[in-house]
Amino acid sequence: MADITYIPTAAGFLFLAVVLDVWSRRVVGWAMAGHLRTELVMDALDMALRSRRPEQGVHHSGHGSQYTSSAFGLRCREAGVQPSMGAVGDAYDNALCESFFATLECELLDRRRFISRAEAEIALFDYFEGWYNPRRRHSALDYLSRIEYEKSAAWYRRDIESSSPSSEPGNSTQCPGDVRLQWSVLGAEFRLAQARRDQTGINAAIARLRAVNSLETYPFQDRWIIELRRLARAQSR
Repeated sequence: MADITYIPTAAGFLFLAVVLDVWSRRVVGWAMAGHLRTELVMDALDMALRSRRPEQGVHHSGHGSQYTSSAFGLRCREAGVQPSMGAVGDAYDNALCESFFATLECELLDRRRFISRAEAEIALFDYFEGWYNPRRRHSALDYLSRIEYEKSAAWYRRDIESSSPSSEPGNSTQCPGDVRLQWSVLGAEFRLAQARRDQTGINAAIARLRAVNSLETYPFQDRWIIELRRLARAQSR
């Protein structure tokens, strides 16, 4: 998804175009300039293409003149990207970008006053690369940051692609991808039981997770697994 916003500075507006990956909510492309010409959104698209290198994809945006221009449409065609636009006047159709801009305004723009466009550009770069993508957690991503979520999913995909059930008789070992999926599902059950303060559910989650694999071999340092290990050790004393 893509959209444009503006950042007020003492030297005039700085216009920001962004491209978000809907899957991981990561800001994969952005461009900043003191104008609203089509080059602004094309630069953001080019950054996203360099970052993702997709064989094909969909670029969804509003009906701004930058996105409806022939130059932008030609660039999408050259890159193998399908342009997509929402209904006219429907803010909900591009709600992901609107939500991101609201977060940006709350966490950065409302807390700073910029003397120059260059100062605003530096602050935005720090926000994207120092906070939003690598560190800020998101509830839709299992409370992982964007980069942590992508790394986790990449690890899972590699296991699915590289592992296959053994053909030896009597061998019932599960592939790592299946184990990873079970950990994710059971971990969600554990967190739900914690939220409800359901001790029976917590104990059941501990027992089921022990049956899947050793607690100590889980490769991610999520907050819930750290808490689960603590509870399991306390039970075993």
